[in-house]
Amino acid sequence: PTDALKKSLVGVQKYIQATDLSEASQEAVEEKLRATDRQ
Repeated sequence: PTDALKKSLVGVQKYIQATDLSEASQEAVEEKLRATDRQ
């Protein structure tokens, strides 16, 4: 199921793994994406 989702998100180059819902919140995801953009 995860691979099908990844393949459907054409143009998305980043993946985030979360072990619970707090790590998958919009705020947490945006923070992780911004952190990788700064590198």
